Amino acid sequence: MKNTRVIRIISFLLIVLATLSGTVATQGNTEVLSPSDIQITVTINGLEEGDVATLTLSSDTLAADKGSLVQKSVDGHGHPIIVEISAVLPDDNYLLLLEAAEKYFRDPKGYLFTVYDSQILNPAGTPVIFDLIPPSARNYEPYRESDTSGQNTEGKRYRLEGIISLSAPPKQPPPQEGILDSTGYHYAGPNTSQDNEGVWGRFTVVDPGVRHNISPNLEFVADRVMATSLIGGYMKWIEVGWAEVSWRDDTRYMYEYDTARNEWYLYSLPTGTTLEVAVLRDPGTTKWYAEYQSGGNWYEVAYQDIGISVAENGYNCSEVFTYDGTHPDFPSTYTDYGLLYVSGQWDWWDTSYSTNTYNDSPYDTHYTTQYYDFYVHKH
Repeated sequence: MKNTRVIRIISFLLIVLATLSGTVATQGNTEVLSPSDIQITVTINGLEEGDVATLTLSSDTLAADKGSLVQKSVDGHGHPIIVEISAVLPDDNYLLLLEAAEKYFRDPKGYLFTVYDSQILNPAGTPVIFDLIPPSARNYEPYRESDTSGQNTEGKRYRLEGIISLSAPPKQPPPQEGILDSTGYHYAGPNTSQDNEGVWGRFTVVDPGVRHNISPNLEFVADRVMATSLIGGYMKWIEVGWAEVSWRDDTRYMYEYDTARNEWYLYSLPTGTTLEVAVLRDPGTTKWYAEYQSGGNWYEVAYQDIGISVAENGYNCSEVFTYDGTHPDFPSTYTDYGLLYVSGQWDWWDTSYSTNTYNDSPYDTHYTTQYYDFYVHKH
């Protein structure tokens, strides 16, 4: 554990130094990076001796005339590998992917980042670290996007490999009631103070009016389930749902976020226009699953120790973040499933549970049946 922490600290410092060096042209006789040169320090953990992994850096827009393409292969030798990547990168969005033998689970499989004003946007100072987890160190199987079987056979658990959104802003918990500005976070939908060990929801995926640009001015629209508790003055939570974000293209993605990692994990949307997801505590632990359902099977998106055995609050609501007074459009998104895991079983989230409803203007909630059949939209 101590060695892992040292590696992460070293990687973080190297990234900071590399970013700072890109802002200086010359210092005496010392040659440093020009403003358009970007250097990334990458750590790869877990690559076994005899195996090969390949890093590929490309433009996230996949435009042939944008950015640079860099590819590096490394040989495994059983201990952490440090890889330096340098490239001349115009302001744009980029994707750094790691390819390795199929036996490994990649956490993550890639990093998304934005270059703006000739620097990488990395508000949380996240180091670029890939962990390759072999079969002997896990009790689940990687679920690849290329796997079309959709079957959960022989009692196996399947987990998706995600992409960390390096340039995304750290998420914040829902605010105290009555705190709302024209900018910042807005919420619409039910939230309960009922102690629970899980929240289950199903909602439609719509195309909201998120502005997409290459800048630090970010916004997003999301619909998700979430379980939270206040521990030692800090809010702990896990959430999973779909989102459209300004720092990617005009596409909806499944995402997961938790306070154990404080990172946006993005995934290709697996189920089209309807997404069914849940967060659920692993009995007897403070670890929680984030999962989605498809074809009658549940697939893991994340499994993290967020430090809570019972959630003090549950959410099945929409979330909007805007950096200015322009509020993204939000065509009606329908929720027709809302359950809470209480006293060892799933139960419909109805009026028997103490519930409040967010209606942060200009967004509103309209119930057919409180609190599990409703739609949210922008007035």
